[in-house]
Amino acid sequence: MKIGTYDNKVCCQRTSFCGALLPLMIELQHFIVYMVEYPMQSGASQSHFDPDIINEFLPENAINITEEDQDTMPAFMHRVSQVTDLKAALAFADKEIVPHFHRDNLANISHLQLIAWIKALHALAGKTVFSELLSPAGEYAKTTVFRWHKSTRFFFDLATALIRKKDLRPLFKEYYGNSAESRKLAQDFPEILAKYKNNPKVIVPEYELDKNDKHSEIRMMFLKLAYAQHLGLLTPKELGIVSKVCKICMPPEKVPQAMEDFATKLLKKLQLCDGSLDQVAEVAAWAFREFTDIHPFPNCNGRIATIFVNLILLAFGYPSIVLRTSLDKFDPNSEYNRVIQYIDTKPELLMAYIKQKVVAQLKKKPAPQSEGSWDAMIVLMQSLQSLMLANKNSDTPVDVQQVYLVGACKLIKKSEQSQQADLAEKELQLSKKVNKMPL
Repeated sequence: MKIGTYDNKVCCQRTSFCGALLPLMIELQHFIVYMVEYPMQSGASQSHFDPDIINEFLPENAINITEEDQDTMPAFMHRVSQVTDLKAALAFADKEIVPHFHRDNLANISHLQLIAWIKALHALAGKTVFSELLSPAGEYAKTTVFRWHKSTRFFFDLATALIRKKDLRPLFKEYYGNSAESRKLAQDFPEILAKYKNNPKVIVPEYELDKNDKHSEIRMMFLKLAYAQHLGLLTPKELGIVSKVCKICMPPEKVPQAMEDFATKLLKKLQLCDGSLDQVAEVAAWAFREFTDIHPFPNCNGRIATIFVNLILLAFGYPSIVLRTSLDKFDPNSEYNRVIQYIDTKPELLMAYIKQKVVAQLKKKPAPQSEGSWDAMIVLMQSLQSLMLANKNSDTPVDVQQVYLVGACKLIKKSEQSQQADLAEKELQLSKKVNKMPL
Protein backbone atom coordinates (compact mmCIF):
# COMPACT_ATOMS: atom_id res chain seq x y z
CA MET A 1 0.00 0.00 0.00
CA LYS A 2 1.39 3.39 -1.00
CA ILE A 3 0.01 6.80 -0.17
CA GLY A 4 0.57 10.52 -0.63
CA THR A 5 2.61 13.06 -2.51
CA TYR A 6 4.38 16.16 -1.19
CA ASP A 7 4.35 19.91 -1.39
CA ASN A 8 8.08 20.76 -1.63
CA LYS A 9 7.52 24.28 -0.34
CA VAL A 10 6.47 23.25 3.14
CA CYS A 11 8.00 19.77 3.19
CA CYS A 12 4.94 18.18 4.72
CA GLN A 13 1.78 16.39 3.77
CA ARG A 14 -0.63 19.04 2.53
CA THR A 15 -3.63 16.86 1.95
CA SER A 16 -5.99 16.18 4.83
CA PHE A 17 -5.57 13.17 7.13
CA CYS A 18 -9.18 12.54 6.18
CA GLY A 19 -8.00 12.21 2.58
CA ALA A 20 -4.69 10.79 1.42
CA LEU A 21 -3.41 9.98 4.92
CA LEU A 22 -6.55 8.15 5.99
CA PRO A 23 -5.24 4.70 4.98
CA LEU A 24 -2.10 5.25 7.07
CA MET A 25 -4.10 6.46 10.07
CA ILE A 26 -6.35 3.39 9.85
CA GLU A 27 -3.30 1.13 9.71
CA LEU A 28 -1.78 2.96 12.69
CA GLN A 29 -5.02 2.61 14.64
CA HIS A 30 -4.99 -1.16 14.04
CA PHE A 31 -1.38 -1.30 15.17
CA ILE A 32 -2.15 0.76 18.31
CA VAL A 33 -5.09 -1.49 19.21
CA TYR A 34 -2.77 -4.48 18.85
CA MET A 35 -0.23 -2.79 21.13
CA VAL A 36 -2.92 -2.03 23.72
CA GLU A 37 -4.10 -5.65 23.77
CA TYR A 38 -0.57 -7.07 23.66
CA PRO A 39 1.65 -4.38 25.25
CA MET A 40 5.40 -4.57 24.94
CA GLN A 41 6.92 -6.50 27.81
CA SER A 42 10.15 -4.60 28.09
CA GLY A 43 10.94 -5.83 31.58
CA ALA A 44 11.18 -2.25 32.81
CA SER A 45 9.75 -1.43 36.22
CA GLN A 46 6.07 -0.49 36.25
CA SER A 47 5.04 3.11 36.81
CA HIS A 48 3.20 4.09 39.98
CA PHE A 49 0.79 6.06 37.79
CA ASP A 50 -2.14 4.73 35.82
CA PRO A 51 -0.97 5.02 32.18
CA ASP A 52 -4.45 6.22 31.17
CA ILE A 53 -3.67 9.55 32.85
CA ILE A 54 -1.97 10.38 29.57
CA ASN A 55 -5.31 10.06 27.81
CA GLU A 56 -7.04 12.52 30.17
CA PHE A 57 -5.80 15.47 28.16
CA LEU A 58 -6.49 15.91 24.47
CA PRO A 59 -3.40 17.56 22.96
CA GLU A 60 -3.92 21.20 22.02
CA ASN A 61 -3.68 22.49 18.48
CA ALA A 62 -0.62 24.49 17.51
CA ILE A 63 -1.36 28.21 17.85
CA ASN A 64 0.93 29.24 14.98
CA ILE A 65 -0.71 26.82 12.55
CA THR A 66 -3.95 27.93 10.94
CA GLU A 67 -7.19 26.07 11.63
CA GLU A 68 -7.33 24.65 8.10
CA ASP A 69 -3.81 23.25 8.47
CA GLN A 70 -4.41 21.49 11.81
CA ASP A 71 -4.58 18.13 10.02
CA THR A 72 -1.12 18.39 8.45
CA MET A 73 1.95 16.52 9.62
CA PRO A 74 3.59 19.39 11.62
CA ALA A 75 0.34 19.98 13.52
CA PHE A 76 -0.05 16.25 14.20
CA MET A 77 3.53 15.94 15.44
CA HIS A 78 2.94 18.99 17.68
CA ARG A 79 0.08 17.10 19.33
CA VAL A 80 2.07 13.86 19.59
CA SER A 81 4.91 15.78 21.28
CA GLN A 82 2.51 16.90 24.00
CA VAL A 83 1.87 13.24 24.81
CA THR A 84 5.59 12.56 25.16
CA ASP A 85 5.87 15.67 27.37
CA LEU A 86 3.24 14.36 29.78
CA LYS A 87 4.94 10.95 29.80
CA ALA A 88 8.21 12.68 30.69
CA ALA A 89 6.53 14.53 33.57
CA LEU A 90 5.05 11.28 34.94
CA ALA A 91 8.44 9.57 34.61
CA PHE A 92 10.05 12.44 36.56
CA ALA A 93 7.39 12.14 39.26
CA ASP A 94 8.00 8.38 39.43
CA LYS A 95 11.74 8.71 39.80
CA GLU A 96 12.26 11.99 41.67
CA ILE A 97 9.11 12.65 43.72
CA VAL A 98 7.36 9.38 44.66
CA PRO A 99 10.40 7.97 46.59
CA HIS A 100 10.35 11.05 48.88
CA PHE A 101 6.68 12.07 48.84
CA HIS A 102 5.21 9.51 51.25
CA ARG A 103 3.53 9.79 54.62
CA ASP A 104 6.63 8.77 56.61
CA ASN A 105 8.76 11.50 55.05
CA LEU A 106 6.36 14.45 54.82
CA ALA A 107 7.95 16.22 57.80
CA ASN A 108 11.26 16.36 55.89
CA ILE A 109 9.79 18.09 52.82
CA SER A 110 9.87 21.90 52.77
CA HIS A 111 7.35 24.09 50.96
CA LEU A 112 10.18 25.30 48.72
CA GLN A 113 10.94 21.70 47.69
CA LEU A 114 7.27 21.20 46.87
CA ILE A 115 7.27 24.33 44.68
CA ALA A 116 10.49 23.21 42.97
CA TRP A 117 8.82 19.88 42.09
CA ILE A 118 5.75 21.68 40.74
CA LYS A 119 7.90 23.88 38.49
CA ALA A 120 9.97 20.91 37.31
CA LEU A 121 6.82 18.95 36.43
CA HIS A 122 5.43 21.91 34.52
CA ALA A 123 8.70 22.45 32.63
CA LEU A 124 8.36 18.88 31.32
CA ALA A 125 4.58 18.66 30.81
CA GLY A 126 4.35 22.07 29.12
CA LYS A 127 7.47 21.90 26.96
CA THR A 128 5.73 21.69 23.56
CA VAL A 129 2.72 23.87 24.45
CA PHE A 130 4.98 26.64 25.75
CA SER A 131 7.34 26.49 22.78
CA GLU A 132 4.85 28.84 21.09
CA LEU A 133 4.39 31.20 24.04
CA LEU A 134 6.49 34.08 25.31
CA SER A 135 6.94 32.67 28.82
CA PRO A 136 8.86 29.38 29.18
CA ALA A 137 7.36 26.29 30.78
CA GLY A 138 8.13 25.95 34.48
CA GLU A 139 7.84 29.67 35.23
CA TYR A 140 4.88 31.48 36.74
CA ALA A 141 2.67 33.61 34.50
CA LYS A 142 4.02 37.14 34.04
CA THR A 143 0.70 38.57 32.88
CA THR A 144 -2.90 38.08 33.96
CA VAL A 145 -4.28 34.73 32.82
CA PHE A 146 -7.75 34.32 31.35
CA ARG A 147 -9.22 30.82 31.50
CA TRP A 148 -11.56 30.60 28.53
CA HIS A 149 -14.27 28.05 29.25
CA LYS A 150 -14.74 27.19 25.56
CA SER A 151 -10.99 26.80 24.81
CA THR A 152 -8.19 29.18 23.91
CA ARG A 153 -9.29 28.98 20.29
CA PHE A 154 -12.49 30.78 21.32
CA PHE A 155 -10.40 33.71 22.58
CA PHE A 156 -8.50 33.99 19.29
CA ASP A 157 -11.75 33.87 17.34
CA LEU A 158 -13.30 36.43 19.69
CA ALA A 159 -10.32 38.79 19.40
CA THR A 160 -10.35 38.46 15.60
CA ALA A 161 -14.07 39.26 15.49
CA LEU A 162 -13.56 42.32 17.70
CA ILE A 163 -10.64 43.55 15.58
CA ARG A 164 -12.71 43.20 12.40
CA LYS A 165 -15.79 44.60 14.18
CA LYS A 166 -17.88 41.58 13.24
CA ASP A 167 -21.24 40.56 14.63
CA LEU A 168 -20.43 38.27 17.59
CA ARG A 169 -23.68 36.31 17.50
CA PRO A 170 -22.43 33.68 14.98
CA LEU A 171 -19.30 33.14 17.09
CA PHE A 172 -21.25 32.64 20.32
CA LYS A 173 -23.72 30.44 18.45
CA GLU A 174 -20.83 28.24 17.30
CA TYR A 175 -19.35 27.83 20.78
CA TYR A 176 -22.40 28.18 23.05
CA GLY A 177 -25.17 26.81 20.86
CA ASN A 178 -28.21 28.37 19.25
CA SER A 179 -30.13 29.60 22.29
CA ALA A 180 -31.56 32.80 23.73
CA GLU A 181 -28.85 32.69 26.44
CA SER A 182 -26.12 32.48 23.78
CA ARG A 183 -27.55 35.48 21.90
CA LYS A 184 -27.83 37.45 25.16
CA LEU A 185 -24.22 36.59 26.04
CA ALA A 186 -23.06 37.79 22.61
CA GLN A 187 -24.68 41.14 23.39
CA ASP A 188 -23.84 41.54 27.09
CA PHE A 189 -20.16 40.52 27.15
CA PRO A 190 -18.98 43.10 24.55
CA GLU A 191 -20.99 45.78 26.39
CA ILE A 192 -19.10 45.02 29.61
CA LEU A 193 -15.79 45.20 27.72
CA ALA A 194 -16.77 48.59 26.27
CA LYS A 195 -17.95 49.90 29.65
CA TYR A 196 -14.56 49.49 31.36
CA LYS A 197 -12.39 50.16 28.33
CA ASN A 198 -12.19 53.91 28.97
CA ASN A 199 -12.77 53.88 32.74
CA PRO A 200 -10.07 56.17 34.25
CA LYS A 201 -10.24 54.32 37.59
CA VAL A 202 -8.89 51.16 35.95
CA ILE A 203 -5.12 51.37 35.51
CA VAL A 204 -3.24 48.49 33.91
CA PRO A 205 0.40 48.04 35.12
CA GLU A 206 3.19 48.49 32.59
CA TYR A 207 4.39 44.90 32.92
CA GLU A 208 1.08 43.70 31.47
CA LEU A 209 1.63 45.58 28.22
CA ASP A 210 3.39 44.26 25.14
CA LYS A 211 4.65 47.15 23.02
CA ASN A 212 5.23 44.84 20.06
CA ASP A 213 1.64 43.60 20.03
CA LYS A 214 0.00 44.98 16.89
CA HIS A 215 -3.39 44.34 18.47
CA SER A 216 -2.53 46.00 21.79
CA GLU A 217 -5.86 47.85 21.80
CA ILE A 218 -7.77 44.55 21.99
CA ARG A 219 -5.42 43.23 24.66
CA MET A 220 -5.85 46.43 26.65
CA MET A 221 -9.63 46.00 26.49
CA PHE A 222 -9.42 42.59 28.14
CA LEU A 223 -6.85 43.76 30.69
CA LYS A 224 -9.09 46.67 31.62
CA LEU A 225 -11.84 44.15 32.32
CA ALA A 226 -9.44 42.05 34.42
CA TYR A 227 -8.26 44.98 36.56
CA ALA A 228 -11.81 46.28 36.91
CA GLN A 229 -12.61 42.91 38.47
CA HIS A 230 -9.46 43.01 40.64
CA LEU A 231 -10.61 46.44 41.94
CA GLY A 232 -14.10 45.11 42.68
CA LEU A 233 -15.81 47.42 40.19
CA LEU A 234 -17.90 44.76 38.43
CA THR A 235 -21.50 44.42 39.58
CA PRO A 236 -22.79 40.97 40.62
CA LYS A 237 -24.70 40.75 37.32
CA GLU A 238 -21.55 41.61 35.34
CA LEU A 239 -19.52 39.06 37.30
CA GLY A 240 -22.10 36.42 36.41
CA ILE A 241 -21.91 37.27 32.71
CA VAL A 242 -18.10 37.29 32.64
CA SER A 243 -17.96 33.99 34.55
CA LYS A 244 -19.89 32.30 31.73
CA VAL A 245 -17.18 33.27 29.25
CA CYS A 246 -13.94 33.10 31.24
CA LYS A 247 -12.31 33.03 34.65
CA ILE A 248 -9.95 35.93 35.31
CA CYS A 249 -7.07 34.71 37.47
CA MET A 250 -5.25 36.70 40.14
CA PRO A 251 -2.72 39.41 39.21
CA PRO A 252 0.68 37.83 38.46
CA GLU A 253 2.47 39.70 41.27
CA LYS A 254 0.32 37.80 43.78
CA VAL A 255 1.07 34.33 42.38
CA PRO A 256 4.46 33.63 44.10
CA GLN A 257 3.08 34.32 47.59
CA ALA A 258 -0.13 32.42 46.81
CA MET A 259 1.94 29.41 45.77
CA GLU A 260 4.08 29.57 48.92
CA ASP A 261 0.92 29.68 51.02
CA PHE A 262 -0.53 26.78 49.02
CA ALA A 263 2.57 24.61 49.46
CA THR A 264 2.78 25.38 53.20
CA LYS A 265 -0.91 24.60 53.79
CA LEU A 266 -0.76 21.43 51.71
CA LEU A 267 2.18 20.03 53.67
CA LYS A 268 0.43 20.86 56.95
CA LYS A 269 -2.80 19.17 55.80
CA LEU A 270 -0.83 16.09 54.68
CA GLN A 271 1.01 15.84 58.01
CA LEU A 272 -2.29 16.04 59.93
CA CYS A 273 -3.99 13.50 57.66
CA ASP A 274 -4.74 10.19 59.42
CA GLY A 275 -4.47 8.16 56.19
CA SER A 276 -8.14 7.23 55.95
CA LEU A 277 -9.60 7.42 52.46
CA ASP A 278 -12.02 10.16 53.53
CA GLN A 279 -9.25 12.44 54.75
CA VAL A 280 -6.86 11.66 51.90
CA ALA A 281 -9.59 12.35 49.33
CA GLU A 282 -10.42 15.60 51.14
CA VAL A 283 -6.81 16.80 51.00
CA ALA A 284 -6.46 15.75 47.33
CA ALA A 285 -9.66 17.60 46.40
CA TRP A 286 -8.51 20.71 48.28
CA ALA A 287 -5.13 20.63 46.51
CA PHE A 288 -6.75 20.28 43.08
CA ARG A 289 -9.24 23.09 43.74
CA GLU A 290 -6.70 25.47 45.30
CA PHE A 291 -4.01 24.93 42.67
CA THR A 292 -6.35 25.38 39.70
CA ASP A 293 -7.84 28.47 41.35
CA ILE A 294 -4.40 30.07 41.74
CA HIS A 295 -3.62 28.97 38.16
CA PRO A 296 0.07 29.88 38.49
CA PHE A 297 1.05 29.04 34.90
CA PRO A 298 -0.47 30.38 31.66
CA ASN A 299 -1.38 26.83 30.59
CA CYS A 300 -1.10 23.13 31.54
CA ASN A 301 -2.20 23.72 35.16
CA GLY A 302 -4.72 20.88 34.96
CA ARG A 303 -1.97 18.40 34.11
CA ILE A 304 0.03 19.38 37.21
CA ALA A 305 -3.04 19.38 39.47
CA THR A 306 -3.93 15.88 38.25
CA ILE A 307 -0.40 14.59 38.90
CA PHE A 308 -0.50 16.01 42.44
CA VAL A 309 -3.86 14.43 43.20
CA ASN A 310 -2.23 11.12 42.33
CA LEU A 311 0.94 11.88 44.29
CA ILE A 312 -1.20 12.52 47.38
CA LEU A 313 -3.05 9.23 46.91
CA LEU A 314 0.19 7.31 46.36
CA ALA A 315 1.76 8.93 49.46
CA PHE A 316 -0.82 7.17 51.62
CA GLY A 317 -0.76 3.84 49.79
CA TYR A 318 -3.80 4.33 47.55
CA PRO A 319 -3.74 3.59 43.82
CA SER A 320 -3.36 6.15 41.07
CA ILE A 321 -6.65 7.21 39.45
CA VAL A 322 -7.88 8.77 36.21
CA LEU A 323 -10.01 11.80 37.00
CA ARG A 324 -11.63 11.98 33.58
CA THR A 325 -11.50 10.62 30.06
CA SER A 326 -10.42 12.96 27.28
CA LEU A 327 -14.05 13.19 26.13
CA ASP A 328 -15.56 13.94 29.57
CA LYS A 329 -14.49 17.56 29.30
CA PHE A 330 -16.71 18.05 26.24
CA ASP A 331 -19.73 16.24 27.63
CA PRO A 332 -21.70 18.74 29.77
CA ASN A 333 -23.55 15.84 31.41
CA SER A 334 -20.46 13.89 32.42
CA GLU A 335 -19.99 13.30 36.13
CA TYR A 336 -16.61 15.05 35.98
CA ASN A 337 -18.12 18.23 34.54
CA ARG A 338 -20.93 18.25 37.08
CA VAL A 339 -18.34 18.05 39.86
CA ILE A 340 -16.15 20.80 38.34
CA GLN A 341 -19.21 23.02 37.82
CA TYR A 342 -19.73 23.16 41.59
CA ILE A 343 -16.07 23.03 42.61
CA ASP A 344 -16.25 26.41 44.39
CA THR A 345 -19.70 26.14 45.98
CA LYS A 346 -19.83 22.40 46.75
CA PRO A 347 -16.20 21.21 47.17
CA GLU A 348 -17.40 18.06 48.92
CA LEU A 349 -18.56 16.75 45.52
CA LEU A 350 -14.97 16.61 44.26
CA MET A 351 -13.87 14.82 47.43
CA ALA A 352 -16.62 12.21 46.98
CA TYR A 353 -15.72 11.88 43.30
CA ILE A 354 -12.04 11.18 44.07
CA LYS A 355 -13.02 8.70 46.77
CA GLN A 356 -15.36 6.94 44.32
CA LYS A 357 -12.56 6.69 41.75
CA VAL A 358 -10.17 5.20 44.31
CA VAL A 359 -12.70 2.59 45.45
CA ALA A 360 -13.37 1.62 41.83
CA GLN A 361 -9.64 1.32 41.19
CA LEU A 362 -9.15 -0.90 44.24
CA LYS A 363 -11.80 -3.27 42.93
CA LYS A 364 -10.21 -3.52 39.48
CA LYS A 365 -7.95 -6.41 38.62
CA PRO A 366 -4.45 -5.22 37.78
CA ALA A 367 -3.94 -5.10 34.02
CA PRO A 368 -0.71 -4.87 32.04
CA GLN A 369 0.17 -1.31 31.21
CA SER A 370 -0.55 -0.24 27.64
CA GLU A 371 1.86 2.65 27.53
CA GLY A 372 3.72 0.92 24.72
CA SER A 373 0.91 1.86 22.34
CA TRP A 374 1.86 5.52 22.60
CA ASP A 375 5.52 4.63 22.09
CA ALA A 376 4.56 2.69 18.98
CA MET A 377 2.47 5.51 17.53
CA ILE A 378 5.12 8.14 18.22
CA VAL A 379 7.94 6.09 16.71
CA LEU A 380 5.88 5.22 13.64
CA MET A 381 4.81 8.82 13.08
CA GLN A 382 8.40 10.01 13.48
CA SER A 383 9.45 7.37 10.96
CA LEU A 384 6.79 8.62 8.56
CA GLN A 385 7.92 12.21 8.99
CA SER A 386 11.56 11.23 8.37
CA LEU A 387 10.63 9.43 5.16
CA MET A 388 8.54 12.36 3.95
CA LEU A 389 11.38 14.82 4.58
CA ALA A 390 13.90 12.50 2.93
CA ASN A 391 11.71 12.33 -0.18
CA LYS A 392 10.65 15.97 -0.24
CA ASN A 393 12.13 16.53 -3.71
CA SER A 394 10.63 13.39 -5.13
CA ASP A 395 7.20 12.47 -6.41
CA THR A 396 7.63 8.95 -5.04
CA PRO A 397 4.78 8.17 -2.63
CA VAL A 398 5.39 6.89 0.88
CA ASP A 399 5.55 3.12 1.28
CA VAL A 400 3.77 2.28 4.53
CA GLN A 401 5.61 -1.04 4.77
CA GLN A 402 8.85 0.91 4.84
CA VAL A 403 7.43 3.08 7.65
CA TYR A 404 6.61 -0.04 9.67
CA LEU A 405 10.04 -1.53 8.96
CA VAL A 406 11.89 1.57 10.17
CA GLY A 407 9.54 1.97 13.15
CA ALA A 408 9.68 -1.70 14.13
CA CYS A 409 13.50 -1.64 14.15
CA LYS A 410 13.44 1.35 16.49
CA LEU A 411 10.89 -0.30 18.78
CA ILE A 412 12.89 -3.53 18.96
CA LYS A 413 16.07 -1.60 19.73
CA LYS A 414 14.27 0.40 22.41
CA SER A 415 12.86 -2.76 23.98
CA GLU A 416 16.29 -4.44 23.97
CA GLN A 417 17.90 -1.39 25.60
CA SER A 418 15.20 -1.37 28.27
CA GLN A 419 15.66 -5.08 28.97
CA GLN A 420 19.45 -4.65 29.23
CA ALA A 421 19.04 -1.71 31.63
CA ASP A 422 16.59 -3.68 33.77
CA LEU A 423 18.89 -6.72 33.83
CA ALA A 424 21.85 -4.56 34.87
CA GLU A 425 19.76 -3.03 37.68
CA LYS A 426 18.73 -6.50 38.93
CA GLU A 427 22.36 -7.69 38.88
CA LEU A 428 23.40 -4.60 40.85
CA GLN A 429 20.70 -5.18 43.49
CA LEU A 430 21.66 -8.86 43.71
CA SER A 431 25.34 -8.05 44.20
CA LYS A 432 24.44 -5.62 47.00
CA LYS A 433 22.43 -8.33 48.76
CA VAL A 434 25.28 -10.85 48.37
CA ASN A 435 27.79 -8.37 49.82
CA LYS A 436 25.57 -7.90 52.88
CA MET A 437 25.28 -11.63 53.54
CA PRO A 438 27.34 -12.88 56.52
CA LEU A 439 30.21 -15.20 55.63
